[in-house]
Amino acid sequence: MKIGTCSRSFALWVALACLSISGGCTTSVGSPSGIRLDGIDSSIGLKPKPVTRAYFSTDPSTADFYLTDLSEDALEVGSSLSGISGTITHVHLFAIPKAGKTPIDRTASTAAVRTLVIAQGHLGVYGGGGFMLPSGKPGARSFGGSISGASIRLTGTTPGFEDRIGAGEFSARLSTPLDQPTAHRIAARLEELVRLTLPVTIGDGIPDDRERASEPDPLDEVASDPQQNE
Repeated sequence: MKIGTCSRSFALWVALACLSISGGCTTSVGSPSGIRLDGIDSSIGLKPKPVTRAYFSTDPSTADFYLTDLSEDALEVGSSLSGISGTITHVHLFAIPKAGKTPIDRTASTAAVRTLVIAQGHLGVYGGGGFMLPSGKPGARSFGGSISGASIRLTGTTPGFEDRIGAGEFSARLSTPLDQPTAHRIAARLEELVRLTLPVTIGDGIPDDRERASEPDPLDEVASDPQQNE
C-alpha cells in the first residue's frame, strides 16, 4: 500500500472519499499520528490526523483514549453533520499485560478499538480488538502505548456509507494527555453518532435489520441545515 504525499486537506478528502458513496480508491494517506486502518484484501487504508487527544482512567488497570480530527463545532452534541468529514477513534484498554499472567502476544487481546468515520455526513463504525502494549501507567499526566494489527471490521453504518476497507487491521502509537473533561466530551459525541448507525452483518456489509435499512436516513435530522427550514 502506498502512502500518499499530497497536502493535508486534499489527503484527508481522498481518504474519506474512499469510504463514501463516490466510488473506489487505492490510496492510504500518511500522518504523524501513528493511527492507521488498513484493508487486508482491499489495499485501501486510512490514516487519521487527530488534532484533539485525551484519555481518562478510573483504576490502575484500565484507560479510555479518544482521538479526533473533527473541529470543535463538529464535536458539539446535536450539531449538524452536513458536509462534515473526519474521524473519532476510541481505544479502551481493559487489561495491563503482566509477565506470567497475561499472554504477551499480538494474537492476545487487551484493548477494544473503534473508529467512527464520517464521510460527507455518512457514518461508518469500524470496531474490533487487539493487543496493546502500554507505555507508562494509567493515571499519569501522559499515557499511551502501541497496538499492532488489531482485527477490525465494519460494525455499524448509516444509509449511503460504502465500506471500502472491508476486513482490516488497526495499528496505533498513542501518547495522550490525561484530560477527563475533553475525553468525556468526545465520548458523548461518539456515542450520539454511533447510536444513529445500523448493525452490520459479518461478511456482506448489509444491515441486519433490512426493514430499518429502507427507512429514511437517521442523519437527516442531525445533518439538516436549520436555515433551510426557515
